[in-house]
Amino acid sequence: MRRRARHLLRDHLRAAARRPAHPRRGRPRRVRRDRRTDGHRARSGRRILRAAGHRRRRPPRPPARALRPHRPDGCRQPRRRPRPNFAVVLAARLLVGVSVGGFWAIAGGLAVRLVPQRHVGRATALVFGGVPTASVLGVPAGTLLGELGGWRTAFAAVGALGLVTLAALLLLLPPLPPTRHIGFPELPALLRENPAVRAGVIVTFLVVTGQFAAYTFVRPILQDVSGIDADYVSTLLLGYGLAGVAGNFLAGARDAYRTLLVVSASLTVILALIAVLPGPVAGTTLLLAWGLVYGGVSVSLQSWMIKAAPAAAEAAFSLMVAVFNLAIAAGALFGGLAVDGISAPAAPLGGAALMLVAAGTVWATAVRRRPDALDRAAG
Repeated sequence: MRRRARHLLRDHLRAAARRPAHPRRGRPRRVRRDRRTDGHRARSGRRILRAAGHRRRRPPRPPARALRPHRPDGCRQPRRRPRPNFAVVLAARLLVGVSVGGFWAIAGGLAVRLVPQRHVGRATALVFGGVPTASVLGVPAGTLLGELGGWRTAFAAVGALGLVTLAALLLLLPPLPPTRHIGFPELPALLRENPAVRAGVIVTFLVVTGQFAAYTFVRPILQDVSGIDADYVSTLLLGYGLAGVAGNFLAGARDAYRTLLVVSASLTVILALIAVLPGPVAGTTLLLAWGLVYGGVSVSLQSWMIKAAPAAAEAAFSLMVAVFNLAIAAGALFGGLAVDGISAPAAPLGGAALMLVAAGTVWATAVRRRPDALDRAAG
C-alpha cells in the first residue's frame, strides 16, 4: 500500500513538472480552478502523504527557562545585589556615630571602677591605647579586605568583630551597675557649677579643633610644602599612628594638667613649622613628632575629667565626648575654609593658633593655680 502511494505521488510530481509553459511569459499556463476540485486535490494529496508515511509534525515548544531574557553569550544573568544609596550610607554613619559616642562616654569611666586608685592612670592609658592601635592596624586591614573581597567584605568583618567584642564584654567583664542616675538636666548644671569641668571642656574644644583643622589636610601639606611623593604618604601616616600609640602610653602615668600644657605648646610649634619648612626630611620628622605628641591628648583629657568630677565621672565624660566630636567637625570646617580662602599651609597655621590659645587656657586655669586648689574647686 505504501509503495503504491509513493508511486502515485511520484507520478503526480512528474506530471506537474511536464506541464507546458506559456509561450510568451515563460510561466506555467494558468488553469481554471474550481474550488471543489482544488479541495478534492488537497484532500487527495494529504491522503497520499499519510499513506506514504509522512506525518505532520509540530515544532517543539521551547522550555520555559529559554523564554527568559538571557545574556548574548548564552550564560544566565547573575542576580543583582541591591546597591545602597546615599540615604542608607548616611543612616549607617549616624548609627555608628551614636554608638561610638556612647562607647566613649562609658569606656573612660571603666578604668576608675576596675582598678585601684593608684593604677587609674595606667588603666586609662591602656583603654585609650586601643584607639591609635586600631587606627594603625584597621586602615591597612580594611584596605586589604576591600581589595580581596570588595567593600561588603570589609564591612562584614567589622560587624563580626563587633559581635566578638560583645561576647567578650559579657564573658570577661564583671557587672558594673550604675552608681547614680544621671539625667540630661544635670549635664548643663555640671558644666555651670564645676569650673574644672568647664575648663576641661574648653581645652578639649580648642585642642581637637586645632588638631583636625590641620590633620584633615595633612596629605596636601606633605606633598605641596614638604615635597614628599604621594606614594610615601601612606607609609608616613602609618608611622604617625605608631608614634601616637607610644605617646598614649607615655602620657598615661603623668599629671594631666602639665601634660596637656606640654602637648598644646609642642603642637603649636610643630604645626607652625610643618606649614613653612620645606623638604622631605623636615616634613617626615615633624609628622612623627606630631603623632607622638598628639597621642597623649585623649588619655590626658580623660584624666582631667576624672580629677575634675570624681563623683560624676560619667556625666563629665559625656560632656567631653560631645565636645570632642563637635570639635572634629568644627576643625574640618575651619581647615577647609582656610584652605579654600588662602592656601594649604593656612590650615596648620590656624591649628597652631588654636593650640596656643589652648596652652594659655591650661596655664591660666590649672597650672598657674595649684592642682590641689583646682581639685578642691571641683569638689
